[in-house]
Amino acid sequence: MTWSKGSCDAPAGGSKSIGTTAASGQAVGADEIDFVSIANSNDFDFFSFTVNSASLLDVSLTPLGGVFMQGVEGGAQPSFDANARNDLTLSIYGTNGTTLLGTANNTAAGFAESLADVSLPAAGQYYVRVSGSTANVQLYQLQLSVASAVVTQPGDFDGDGDADGNDLLVWQRTFGASGA
Repeated sequence: MTWSKGSCDAPAGGSKSIGTTAASGQAVGADEIDFVSIANSNDFDFFSFTVNSASLLDVSLTPLGGVFMQGVEGGAQPSFDANARNDLTLSIYGTNGTTLLGTANNTAAGFAESLADVSLPAAGQYYVRVSGSTANVQLYQLQLSVASAVVTQPGDFDGDGDADGNDLLVWQRTFGASGA
């Protein structure tokens, strides 16, 4: 899967994580470049990804920043939780960019939001939106995982993807059988 703040390809079984550098701690190294953030309640980050067939999407949005002490030297230094600066919302949109397929804003600031088994009904380009609710900057990590959706054909009793005479035979032989 390739990823950018514009697009990524998500083959079945693929996954991608962005914003991972911010998860490594408070110090920023010269080679660390993978940071994403929401700046305020008017900031929206949009990402797109492409799937090659009907798929199921698991996605998580984790606020980052760390917890540390802050204050004047020699004075009181209360704890500062940079993980909880903004209450983030996660939204998934369909291929037309307007149909909402799922949204998560179930937790307070500082806690992860997630969606599981979001149905992506066909091949195409889908969209993720990350937004916040306050005027505070919040670093975050976004994790997407795509799996092929199992599409069953009505009447496909032998599991080969079609409904034909072989399915009728399987149905006749197992009709009324225990566990069938």
